[in-house]
Amino acid sequence: VAGTISQPLTSLNVADNRIFQFDAASLYNASLSYQLAVTNAITFGTEGGVLDYGNRTPIARFTTAPIQAPTAVTVGTITAGFPDKINRNTLATVGVDVVVPADAAAGDKVVARIYGGDKATTATNDIAYVERTFTLAVSGAQTARVDFSGQLGTLTRPKFDDGSILLIAQLFRGTIHSGVLLGGSTARFDVTPPTVQSFGPPNPVTGTDIYTEMEHLSLYGTASEAISSAELVVPPNNAVGLFAGANDGSFQLLPVNLGPRSTVATYSLNVTDLAGNLSATASAGNILQRGVYTGTVAGGIDVNVYDAVTLRPITGATVVIEPQVPTVPATGQQTASTNADGNCAFTSGLTATNTITAVAPGYGLATLYNSAASFASLPLQPIATSSANVRGTLTAQFGPNVRAIIGCNVFDEDALLSISSSASSPSTIPTTPIRANRPQVITALGGVFEPTAIPTFTSVGCNLLGTSLTTQTVPGAPVAPNAEAVRNLTLVPMTGVLVGNMATLLQEDFTLATGLDTANLQGGKPVVRMMLSLLGFPGQSVFGVGFTTLGSGATYTINGSWASALSTQLTALTSASWVMTEARDTAGRISRLRALLDLTSGGSFDGMNPMAIPTVSGPTSSTGAPAISVVDVIDPVSLGGIVGLLEVAVQDTAGRRWIVFVEDRDAAGGSEAIQMPRLPAGVSGLANGVWNFRASARTCFPIGSTAGNVVFSETRRMEVGFAQSTTLPITVQ
Repeated sequence: VAGTISQPLTSLNVADNRIFQFDAASLYNASLSYQLAVTNAITFGTEGGVLDYGNRTPIARFTTAPIQAPTAVTVGTITAGFPDKINRNTLATVGVDVVVPADAAAGDKVVARIYGGDKATTATNDIAYVERTFTLAVSGAQTARVDFSGQLGTLTRPKFDDGSILLIAQLFRGTIHSGVLLGGSTARFDVTPPTVQSFGPPNPVTGTDIYTEMEHLSLYGTASEAISSAELVVPPNNAVGLFAGANDGSFQLLPVNLGPRSTVATYSLNVTDLAGNLSATASAGNILQRGVYTGTVAGGIDVNVYDAVTLRPITGATVVIEPQVPTVPATGQQTASTNADGNCAFTSGLTATNTITAVAPGYGLATLYNSAASFASLPLQPIATSSANVRGTLTAQFGPNVRAIIGCNVFDEDALLSISSSASSPSTIPTTPIRANRPQVITALGGVFEPTAIPTFTSVGCNLLGTSLTTQTVPGAPVAPNAEAVRNLTLVPMTGVLVGNMATLLQEDFTLATGLDTANLQGGKPVVRMMLSLLGFPGQSVFGVGFTTLGSGATYTINGSWASALSTQLTALTSASWVMTEARDTAGRISRLRALLDLTSGGSFDGMNPMAIPTVSGPTSSTGAPAISVVDVIDPVSLGGIVGLLEVAVQDTAGRRWIVFVEDRDAAGGSEAIQMPRLPAGVSGLANGVWNFRASARTCFPIGSTAGNVVFSETRRMEVGFAQSTTLPITVQ
């Protein structure tokens, strides 16, 4: 008998040599005796010797039934696209198709059964079945439809629990019968429509509204059961489907483009479960975009103030607006309090540009400086601890000196790109703070780091692509402040076409990063990472590693490799891929830049030089909020289409922070003068004492944001250049 031999049992991916399985290439003939015989032709490979079977052969024998068993049994009445599924639409008219063999005779009886969980009992393991028969009218191979119409109950009183079912079929000829054929393992009975239970976090306390801080919304949610598809419609013409779903009902949708918005968007969402049941009613509501400024001042300015962690509105926040830039003493200031939606409006006393400051008890402050925007949504950071943590385990083969570089798109430290496992515990993702309530893209690369040659790593894993990098996977629920995300990854070996290498090497001269101490760099030289910008996910994600080679002065040649297996599977989410080179000096100054990476050719587009350091200067002490000066290092003019944003972070000794956003539209050079707003009496700002000032300068290639119309998160997600200063302490009285 022709067939194949396999070893079905494994332990730690090693086959168990004691157990073998034989699969015949075709059906056994009816009414024949078969024997499993052995001979001394069985040898032991390179070890020599033959099998001593002691003449005990055959070691097994059996006689086949006189009637061949059916060759297939499936649900015949299905919803298109849902094979072997019984759902609400097909319950009343279920038919089971049984394919009988060529030796079937007219008058043979086809018996089919459906087994499933017994709906009439509460025990989870109780099984019920329904049996129906069909008599063949003609002989020969054919498909018999066994009618189960009306036999499986009703929508209100179904026979089975929702879940897996088992189909079996058998042929009878008088008192003689065939063997039993089992149906496939994907058969399912489900007559309950799915419902969407929650979105996010971030999410509102109640209701069906959706919060996002992104230009593109990639919605995470949870349904009442696992879903097979979804459709999110955002009028007038945006519709997206499912990226991935999980057995627990969680799902991640493909990104939908919102662009910078000053008004809410409406949506509707329908989901379909694994059996083909469509949600009874669509989920519907509003999409509220946070962290954006847009428009041009005409009749007024609308301001929204929200919690930077939850994205929920802050009620009773004080908004201070003043014409152009703040003055000492303050002139033309107006104040308003936010309503239950976190909104307030100003309709008079406005100029072409205005400075807007938001403050609330229990939160830091935020200022949009000298902006022409007619709408601003400003984030306030809670004073209390608001970060979460990530940790996990990596499954991989770690040899001597091999460890992992781990990337996360939402590290809590703004300038942090990746972390490393230790040499003593290479398979452990160390506990690291991350931003709470944000979807995490976790990647890990195994190898000897920092590398000096390509390919630069040996294995890779990603929580969006399962254990084999071939299955799109829900990334896991965003976690609340002070909670912990446990993310375990399997690292897949990377060889051949699974790894891409740079075809054109880059050169970067860090002497152009004025203010950076190139003689005292952390690690002795810049580091290189390949990064992905994913639509709908904040920040960027590591998917490759590179290295630098020092030339003359502080000029470095950049080379590296990336996981093409990863980037290929994430094409539907990817808006850009980058070669990122970062230099940090021992004082904490940072200059980094990104070159666009062509994943097909291995070439790159390097449109800018390393950014100079936005050094902050100011008085040693000040009575009231001081004036400072920041070196202007942002140059959006030389690269058309980029957006430049300066962020000045100020922190008092109690840990309360004030963020000042200043859009830069001119060429680099000179300094940006910033007068910190003097708040009106009764409005509490930072505490008197030492204020520490640090400036961060960014340029980005946005998808939808433009000069004057910016989503804050987009400046990080599509960052091209970045530079950060050291802190400057000023004593404020």
